[in-house]
Amino acid sequence: MKKLDEVKELRKNVSEIRNFFNVNLEKYKSDSQCDKFGYGFNLDDRFKACQGKTITFDSWKGFYGNSGCTNIVSLSPEIFNKHLLRYLNNNKHTIMLAIADSIEKDAKGLKDEAEKELQAELDKLKELDDPMDIPIQESETK
Repeated sequence: MKKLDEVKELRKNVSEIRNFFNVNLEKYKSDSQCDKFGYGFNLDDRFKACQGKTITFDSWKGFYGNSGCTNIVSLSPEIFNKHLLRYLNNNKHTIMLAIADSIEKDAKGLKDEAEKELQAELDKLKELDDPMDIPIQESETK
């Protein structure tokens, strides 16, 4: 019966994930009374549905008139970790290249900012060469 329990737990987790993304996600997004809503990895550990190695998938909802929030999805950490690691490893090439693209985008943005800062400093330095800012003494004009 251990295998049966394991299958039930696996199916429960599949159901939780599919219900969240295929049913509940839009339901809570479109509910005008649901003024607190969020989901994603490592956003707020108070609402984590499960805990990975150091990654959590968080989901919460809250409704107007009540400051409290509750979880939407609850997954088995063991099942989540196993399948998350499997997915990450099966897709490591794509994931790592996407991360590299993201880092590169940040680097380009920072480089542009650094160039602007450097140009501003060079402009200040160039202003020091402008003779218009230095009063001419009479002895220099003779």
